[in-house]
Order: sequence, then C-alpha cells, then structure tokens
Amino acid sequence: MLARSGAYQTVILQWDAVPVLDAGGLSALQRFIDALPPGKQLIVTDIPFQPLKTLARARIRPIDGRLAFYSTLPEALAARTAPGCDG
Repeated sequence: MLARSGAYQTVILQWDAVPVLDAGGLSALQRFIDALPPGKQLIVTDIPFQPLKTLARARIRPIDGRLAFYSTLPEALAARTAPGCDG
C-alpha cells in the first residue's frame, strides 16, 4: 500500500466494511504505521465497534502528524482541508 500511495502525503482508510480486526490484521496495521515515511500520514475512519475495541485493547493511539482517527470520512476530509492543517 505504501508503494501505491506514491506522492500522496495522506492515506485514508475507510473501515466501514471491516467487521473484525484480528491479531493478524492488527499486526499488519502496526507494521504499516511503523513503515510510514516521514511526512506521510495515515487516517482511519468509520471504524465499527469490534475493530475499535481491538485498537483500544492494543492501546493504538493517534500519533500527531502520523496517525489519526475520525468518526466519518467527511469529518476526516474536513479536518484535512481546515486552515492550518498540514495534511
């Protein structure tokens, strides 16, 4: 996914169709976050209850300028275009 994101500074994952986040998916997400190059940000939106619970149990937290979570895709897009936003 990093290779496909090319010159984009922000990658947005909309998880509305992700019913379950298991240990393998969590591990893959953590590796992806760790592999993000400087200046690239990951935003995750529309997280259903079970994946959200898994993220909370794993203590996955927003990382300023690197990882953000939003309730909805429109909210994430609005935050990206807000004045003073680097994304």
